[in-house]
Amino acid sequence: MTRTLATAIPVWIAVVVAVVLAATLLPEDRWGDALPAIAGGALLVTFAVQVSLQLKEGFVTRLLVTTSGIVLILAAATGLLLIIAGVD
Repeated sequence: MTRTLATAIPVWIAVVVAVVLAATLLPEDRWGDALPAIAGGALLVTFAVQVSLQLKEGFVTRLLVTTSGIVLILAAATGLLLIIAGVD
């Protein structure tokens, strides 16, 4: 597994877990408020993971891959949660 995926996959798993927890623990009308907080937390975790590696080579690429995955996961989660909640 490449270093890029080795640092991205744990963050993506954390995002999925956070979305599932938000969907199960929060009422439907608060789901939309939780997703930006999850995104912000995921970006902080992403940066912390990349800085902890202390490798300069590929830093921007690793950040880009991880952040792109976060955006795609949250976009899919938003669509799914809207379908579950029933868009008015």
